Amino acid sequence: MKMFFLFIICFYSLSAISADVDKVIVLGVHPYLKSTEIIKRFTPLIDFLKEQTKMRFLLRIADNYTEHIQYCGEEKVDLAYIGPTSYVKLMNKYGGKNILGAIQVNKKNFYEGYIFTQKNSSINSIKDLEGKSFAFGDKHSTMSFYLPMYILLQNNITLESFSTYSFLGTHTNVLLGVLIGDFDAGAVMDNDFYDYEQKGLKIIPCETMQSITHLFIAKNSFPEIKLEKLKNAFDSLNVTKNLWILQSIQNSITGLTKVTDEDFKPLEIIMNKLATNEK
Repeated sequence: MKMFFLFIICFYSLSAISADVDKVIVLGVHPYLKSTEIIKRFTPLIDFLKEQTKMRFLLRIADNYTEHIQYCGEEKVDLAYIGPTSYVKLMNKYGGKNILGAIQVNKKNFYEGYIFTQKNSSINSIKDLEGKSFAFGDKHSTMSFYLPMYILLQNNITLESFSTYSFLGTHTNVLLGVLIGDFDAGAVMDNDFYDYEQKGLKIIPCETMQSITHLFIAKNSFPEIKLEKLKNAFDSLNVTKNLWILQSIQNSITGLTKVTDEDFKPLEIIMNKLATNEK
């Protein structure tokens, strides 16, 4: 019954929410994992924000990354958890938002990604991917498309180099696709890879894929008093006793750090290079 209620929260109509906009704060999340897993990971944060701000919150999972960017840009969600590539696209189309904080992973202000294959595979280098099948996540994903594609191109591997390739949506789908043999290789974020590594996967050595981390943002039209309450609530997540809330989202998170729009410039340069290559 509880899970059913949470699903209603996740997919509650935004038109219904808008009638109660002064009372309900909508937190948007992109579909980087299964909906049930996202609900599980973000429920502690929702509960914490309710307690700290005395406001009501709803969790909304977008159908896809494009929709998530659109809802953030058009301010159809009040808060959002968003990946770095999506935020660059958001900035370019709609302008920047209020940044509440970016996650720290293992006390670092960046995370890494890996190109990987099955443990018993004969693929031991990026060059070995020529003529093989490859699984990407979402076309808007930093670690399961943009950065690995950049690394591949640096090694003269284009999409046409693969026997086949596909966009599977989530990092989990990429991992499972390679594990069961539907694809020879794939690319995901480090934390997700480690969850499945012992099931029979290995990293393909290549240049390090690093990016600024996911971040929490708030819409620009947020009332100042409410925004200040939210900023204070997110700042208090760095208190030791509250870190478990962030670690429910990802167990390697060690806190939140301050970032600005300028910190996304290196990633934007890579994205522009890929866009140029596609023309």
